Amino acid sequence: QPVLNDKRQKIATVEDIIVDTDGTARLVVVKDGGLLGFGGKLAAFDYGTVIKNDGKADMVTPLTDADLKSAATFAYDAEDADEKTRLIPAEGVSIARLLDGTLQGADGQNVADIDDVTFKAGKADMVITSAGEVLEMGGKKIALGFGTADVMRDKDDVNLKLSAQETMRFQKLEQSKSKE
Repeated sequence: QPVLNDKRQKIATVEDIIVDTDGTARLVVVKDGGLLGFGGKLAAFDYGTVIKNDGKADMVTPLTDADLKSAATFAYDAEDADEKTRLIPAEGVSIARLLDGTLQGADGQNVADIDDVTFKAGKADMVITSAGEVLEMGGKKIALGFGTADVMRDKDDVNLKLSAQETMRFQKLEQSKSKE
């Protein structure tokens, strides 16, 4: 998503949203334009100070080009950082990495791909999943509340894991969708 200043000029692009384990949005990670769209600096700002919806589905922010230039560089890994770098908080969850993850059943087996995460009032609200797709076609879309699954991390991977009860509920939803 583009980030627009109050003059509706693009000053950056949203690269990621960092939430805590309960889904509350803490940081928005943006990338300035770089040179001809290549490169660019990642910077993170407190979610509540950056995200302002103008009612037209555009993100208008009080940030300026000067704010972006003076902000500390953002990194996901301490190995890529120096003392001036802003790191992802210890309990932070990258939505971008979660979108590369899967929904797992209680047994740890993948039951669906994670396609999207919706936000409501600054909090991750729904997780949109797809199950049974072949080459990203067909399958079933199922939405579940963000809090119905636990965030699981393994090195760079971020997945959601259902409890045994939620796994059964998900399977029933999946079966009912296949009858439609």
